[in-house]
Amino acid sequence: MTAIGLREAGTRRPAELLRDNLREQRLLLVLDNFERLLDAADVVRALLRHAGGLKVLVTSRAPLHLAGEQDYRLSPLAVPVESPADALGVAELENIDCVKLFTDRAREAAPGFRITQEIAGPVLETCRRLDGLPLGIELAAARVGFLAPADLAARLARRLPLPGTGLRDLPDRQRTIAEAIGWSYELLEEPERLLFARLSVFAGGWDLKAVDAVCGPASEIGADVIEALAHLVEQSLVRARTTGVVTRFSMLETIRDYAADRLQLSGDAGEIRARHAQHYLGLAEEVAQQLPGRDQVSLMAHLSEERDNLRAGIQWAIATGDAQTGLRFLSAMWRYWQLGGQVGEGLAVARVVLEIPDAEEPSRVRVRGLEAAGGLHYWGGDALRAAELYGQQISLARELGDEHGEADGLFNLAATTSQGGDLIGAFNMADRAFELYGNVGDSRGQARVDGLRGIGTMVAGDPAAALPLMLRSVDRLHTVDDAYFEAVALATCAWAFLILGKTREGLPYWRQSIAMTHELGDIASTTLALEFAAIVALDGGQPEVAAVIHAAFEEASRLYGVRAPRATEELVARTGYLDELKAALGQERFQSATERGRRMALDQAVDYSVAAVREIEADG
Repeated sequence: MTAIGLREAGTRRPAELLRDNLREQRLLLVLDNFERLLDAADVVRALLRHAGGLKVLVTSRAPLHLAGEQDYRLSPLAVPVESPADALGVAELENIDCVKLFTDRAREAAPGFRITQEIAGPVLETCRRLDGLPLGIELAAARVGFLAPADLAARLARRLPLPGTGLRDLPDRQRTIAEAIGWSYELLEEPERLLFARLSVFAGGWDLKAVDAVCGPASEIGADVIEALAHLVEQSLVRARTTGVVTRFSMLETIRDYAADRLQLSGDAGEIRARHAQHYLGLAEEVAQQLPGRDQVSLMAHLSEERDNLRAGIQWAIATGDAQTGLRFLSAMWRYWQLGGQVGEGLAVARVVLEIPDAEEPSRVRVRGLEAAGGLHYWGGDALRAAELYGQQISLARELGDEHGEADGLFNLAATTSQGGDLIGAFNMADRAFELYGNVGDSRGQARVDGLRGIGTMVAGDPAAALPLMLRSVDRLHTVDDAYFEAVALATCAWAFLILGKTREGLPYWRQSIAMTHELGDIASTTLALEFAAIVALDGGQPEVAAVIHAAFEEASRLYGVRAPRATEELVARTGYLDELKAALGQERFQSATERGRRMALDQAVDYSVAAVREIEADG
């Protein structure tokens, strides 16, 4: 009232005085920090109805829900995901909005402050730790007279409070980030506060199914979970993002830290974290049943979106010593790590999980955990350790009467030992696995054994006999929708044709294989397929192209921790193509082509290799 020169008089209500005074005026009415006065939204509605020339600008953490209201949500300032300090000059760094704000506020505390290449990294890290929140950046920058940017970033990384009083001219509720968030927290009803605290258990976001399973039911929090979540979104404590038909929710890390403190104080932290781990374990196991398959790309993408939650679940199992949950996570996730080029992460998890007390207790869960660990070691290039783990899997499965677990262990061990040359032993194990798969009705397992026999026959030095076995395996694997092993079988057919001196006949099989592995998101198999293309390019009279592809193969292998099975490495070594390639190009041209290949992303390398193979096919 006083802001526009009105005084209360007589018995008339202030709302009536305001409405009558504004009726004939044309002006903009600014209502700041309206979130504490949302019940007064009806007053704003009445003003707009009776004053045709009135426009109202409201700043609030929640909308008023009035007809004609246009909601403009303010996002945090963008912060580069990775520090560009080494790649950008000072002038470019100063044009990043969060850095500009930090610099302006820092100069108020330390007039001589300026951005240099040396402090750019810590400044960006500080902005990143504060989620790009302008208030947080202002509060941090106000400390530069006391703390250097590197010290600010270090304290934030350790979740330590920043010393000092900050900006004295700010309202009390904005003196620290915690007080600013606390201002919004105090506006919540008790059920919303409880839900807000529980949501802190999620890492990297969540969907509606997860919040209902982990934070509910309604009887616990005293309100409908989805309704309470909607109110938190309105209060800007939770962010909602809809892509396609799915809505995903998240918290800024600074807000999540505050919520986590509330969860710890509630006494519910242990129970909610356990629910969170079990929910994401269920998701991982559900996806694992469908990997590998035709929907592999979407399934892998779903797991990648939930990667932080899955990691949190695994860490909970390790921290609490829950061996069964840890082993189940390991079993469910290992294919994801292998197909996604994250074998190193998988191996680290496997080592820790298998060391959890009680993890050695005999159970079918341990059978599957041993298999997962063996698979990760196999794809990590340690066939000896893989064979040891598969042996343990077979022994335990027999002890427990687990025929399916025994069949899988025999298949895995046969594939591993065949790489070392023990083909008789490998074939005997494969035969037994085929029989056990029949006992449990697993036609997919039997189709894989067919492929394994073909690979073993080729390793034995008889590609002519291996080829019909592989072609039959391709048909059977396609019938049972085993896309992953079908792609492997197709690639093996291509290798068989190459060894038989019929390279061009095998190229369509190679192209189909790499198209499938690439489409399926199988980074390991896609990477390994590049080396075949390099050999073909050299054989087709294109040594420079071959060198580019070879370098791209080596770089992808390094980046994703991929190593070819021993038999494949020996096969490649027998071709002697790398020495021939260097001799054909000479040191300078080989080095130049190598640099080109190393700069290629995997997608680029695939496109380049397929184009080269198609050209060779056309010339043939």
